Amino acid sequence: MIRKILPALLAVLLVCSFTGCRGKTTTNSTVSSTVSHAASGTQSGAASPSPGTDGTHSGASSAQNGTNNGTTNGTDGAENGGVTSEAAATGLGTFREALRGVYGEKYYPDTQLTEAEIREELGMDNTLYEEIYAERSAQNAHPDMFVAVKVKDGKTEEVKQKLTAYKQRLLENNNFAAHTEKINAAEIYAEGDYVFFVLLGDVEDNVSSEGFAEAFGKEIQRGIDAIKKAIGAM
Repeated sequence: MIRKILPALLAVLLVCSFTGCRGKTTTNSTVSSTVSHAASGTQSGAASPSPGTDGTHSGASSAQNGTNNGTTNGTDGAENGGVTSEAAATGLGTFREALRGVYGEKYYPDTQLTEAEIREELGMDNTLYEEIYAERSAQNAHPDMFVAVKVKDGKTEEVKQKLTAYKQRLLENNNFAAHTEKINAAEIYAEGDYVFFVLLGDVEDNVSSEGFAEAFGKEIQRGIDAIKKAIGAM
């Protein structure tokens, strides 16, 4: 009887042992899978800030570029603008606008002189004028110049002398040797409290060299006439 029971008992024990092993294996497999997924999730989560970091860098870079470009462009605008239309349209600048209307694209002056440049180049300071407006061409290709002066009492002749001396220096400047006729045609015109220096305009290419002096004289006169008209309208 015992011999019959023992094999059966052994069989039962073997079955239980096998079942227990499978359960443990399944449990271990489940735990391993869970750990693996958790590790993978953590790794992905750690890596995900990279695009955010790149985005932050890109945003900062864009903001920096925007600031730099804005500053640079703002500075260039200020430096290259020369005379603003608002400044030119007030005070003595009204004469400049009248002349631009007459000469159009042949009005070459594009750079307003500072007070320091007026003292250095024209030899005039505020003991001679109430107000002054001086503008020249930044390019040596043109000697063109426009000066408008509202003189102080009794200073008209002295201002005219200063402008005459400036005209002479232009004639002696080798950079403008090809523009002698045009510089010679320049006019110093006085009217009331105002004195003007007009060296403006241009002539057509088909004008003969013999006719340059007369042609430039007519060009300068156009400017003088525009100034007279502007004074009458003031």
